[in-house]
Amino acid sequence: MEKNWNWDLSLIFTCPEQAQELSKKTLSEAQKFSQNYQGKIIQLDTDTFREMEKGYIRLKKDADNIENYAYLVACIQETSVIMQSLKESLMSRCDEIKKKLFFVDLEICALDEKVYQKLCASSDCRHYWNNIHKFKPYRLSAKEESIITDYAFHARSWQRLYKEINANLIYKFKGRNLSETEISRFLNYPAMFIRRQAGRCVNRTLQKVSKDVTLIYNNLIKHRQIEDALRGYKTPVSRANLINGISDKAVEALEAEVMSKYVTTSHRYYKLKAEILNCKQLSYWDRNAPYLFAREKHFQWEEAWPMVHAVYKNFSPLLGDIADKFTQYPVIDVYPRRGKENYFYCQPMNKPYMPYILLNYTGSISNVLAYAHELGHGIHGILAQEGAELKCELANIEAEIASIFGEELMFDWLYQQETDDNARFMMLAKNIENQINTIIRQTTLHLFEKAIFKAREKGEVSTEEINEIWCQIMQRSLGPYVNMSSAQYSWAYIFHFFNFSFYVYSYAASQCLVNSLYRTYKSGEIANFTEKYINLLTNPSGENYGDILRRDFNLDMEDPNVWRKGLELIEENINKLEELEEKLK
Repeated sequence: MEKNWNWDLSLIFTCPEQAQELSKKTLSEAQKFSQNYQGKIIQLDTDTFREMEKGYIRLKKDADNIENYAYLVACIQETSVIMQSLKESLMSRCDEIKKKLFFVDLEICALDEKVYQKLCASSDCRHYWNNIHKFKPYRLSAKEESIITDYAFHARSWQRLYKEINANLIYKFKGRNLSETEISRFLNYPAMFIRRQAGRCVNRTLQKVSKDVTLIYNNLIKHRQIEDALRGYKTPVSRANLINGISDKAVEALEAEVMSKYVTTSHRYYKLKAEILNCKQLSYWDRNAPYLFAREKHFQWEEAWPMVHAVYKNFSPLLGDIADKFTQYPVIDVYPRRGKENYFYCQPMNKPYMPYILLNYTGSISNVLAYAHELGHGIHGILAQEGAELKCELANIEAEIASIFGEELMFDWLYQQETDDNARFMMLAKNIENQINTIIRQTTLHLFEKAIFKAREKGEVSTEEINEIWCQIMQRSLGPYVNMSSAQYSWAYIFHFFNFSFYVYSYAASQCLVNSLYRTYKSGEIANFTEKYINLLTNPSGENYGDILRRDFNLDMEDPNVWRKGLELIEENINKLEELEEKLK
């Protein structure tokens, strides 16, 4: 009998009504919990604190499970009004539950060090509490915090306006009115002249709304600067660094190393690509243009998943066994269909539930690698459940370690299995482009944000000034073989600039860090690497991931050599690509 590769969400709740009932019950219990403990945490003895902690854990886990269920139900039934309404109803109630519980975070954060150590130092949840308490130096008075919370409404309003402007953009291309998704297909079109026409269309369309978007961006930056100044953050990036569990010094080391490698990574690759595509300069929109001299190999799903699992098992039998659990239970939704969200994702879950993996599998090598990536998240989620009772949400850099490492294991295996040089060239070129887009480009976007924030300190920044800063910083990273003339306004549709300031560098840091970790694994220089790697993912003591990397793998993120080592992987792959290109001439 053929296996059904769809989710079964009844493993979480047997029906939506059960989730609704639990949400009502949890909200009622959160209200009672708040009445019992709000304003009193500082007065609790250790035993009473443990009782409070148990109640908090149960309520928080129930709210998380409800919220996860609501999201999962909706993302596979986007066209169902009933399921979207269910999501909104459950999410709204979960927001109310979180509001009732938020006083715990505020009061833990406000504890002086002596009281904090007495209550939390020996707690099984100390990592969770530590992650809250580390923000103590930046907390304000209760009244000030209340004002900032209310004031945040204005920032959300500007963000909403930006989303609405973007959602309503119409790209007039070849006599058709296209959405952003539709025009994006032409930006990756095989024919160069179509790509470039589409790029110019995007630039013209963004130019029309650039004044409004500039006003929005100026106001959002000012909002962030006012709050950061009140809280006492040293730099515009410091808050993001604290969230990511990485020091300012480490991020500055990443920035410096990436900039020092522009010439030997992105510049060098784009020169080679321009030669292969037979043009003096690539357009900005040609950077990810497809190569057309070989057909990409495809894999049926029934062939792909055992292959991915075997690669994990070869690295570690334990990880392979965990991987197999994902195909023993209905927690992978494999194929694209109408009404299903069109991306790849892994939803972490609380114990005893398994993470759920969303795919839109069509058989490409990119899809195989995407499954290896999401399965890495899933394996990490299972291992992390074995650690502390209540874990804080993983910082983005830490959360991407297992997924990127698994993807690199899979790419190496696929590349070694491939014997056709044309196919190898395409695989390697795609890998290099992904690395450049993640490490080089995301770091460059981060540097652009820093430059705009600095300019905003002197007053409002005009559209023309933003364009100039954008082109200068991007051109520096792209080099002389890429032309920016049709992309001056392309900063205006990068969603993260307007919604998550200084978020993008975390992806660059993750990729570069894992490159370095992977090269350490391949070198064999660390004894018992696999066992130490599994401990890094499980993290039973709730240590900062940077401390584990420093101690067990000799990877200190404040040491420029860590980032240099990760960037050298790109250089090595470009060397291989150039050798293949010579061979194929």
